[in-house]
Amino acid sequence: TRNWRGRATIVAVWASWGLGSKQQFQLLADLEKALKAKGRSAQIVTVCVDEDAEAANRFAAANGNGFPVLLAPELVNEVFAGEAVPHLWLIDSEGVIRRRGHGIPKDAQRWIDMVGGMVQTYLAPRPRLGSY
Repeated sequence: TRNWRGRATIVAVWASWGLGSKQQFQLLADLEKALKAKGRSAQIVTVCVDEDAEAANRFAAANGNGFPVLLAPELVNEVFAGEAVPHLWLIDSEGVIRRRGHGIPKDAQRWIDMVGGMVQTYLAPRPRLGSY
């Protein structure tokens, strides 16, 4: 949306039936807290691939930490055919997907440090060149 234009975005794809989805939400909350502590930020958006909207809403209410939730069950077949959820995309401020991965990392703090570093390195808003 317009509010996200020019901002780094982390898109987390999940399902209420996904074994790692609850852990993914906790990792995202920990990442957001770590970014804020260092004066950094990224827009975090979650995309649920559940066909059952009620189950998705219950899961998000219990685990969501207030992140925006988009329902998109068609992604399972169109984008993630044969891949596991949870899934994560790191999108830079110009809309380019810089990294993607799936599953839950074994070392949560290392993952938080790595993603936080990516936000600092290339996901942060880039200055716009002016004309003269």
